[in-house]
Amino acid sequence: IEELSPANEAISGLRSAAVAGRPLHAVLPAAEADRLAARFAACVAARAPIAYEDELEVPAGRRRFESSIAPIMDGDGRVTHLIGASRDVTERRHLEERLRQSEKLEALGQM
Repeated sequence: IEELSPANEAISGLRSAAVAGRPLHAVLPAAEADRLAARFAACVAARAPIAYEDELEVPAGRRRFESSIAPIMDGDGRVTHLIGASRDVTERRHLEERLRQSEKLEALGQM
């Protein structure tokens, strides 16, 4: 990890100064770091942007993120970096689940 934006710091609870230059496995639990490393590898292999949704345990707690990452390539077409963006969708997913449960109960009530 090289840098986190202020917005990413705010939604994750992680700090750029604390994660800069550290591998994923030093920042996140092993299973979560493995999943992210696999996504990063897939982006490099595809040489194209990818989007995904994942749940992570971060200092701010267990959060669900919609993320996208894209490769940055040098003049020879080699991937040198990845750049990404994430959006915290935890509350939205909770509300969607509550709506589904409510709809199920309503359907049962109509039977």
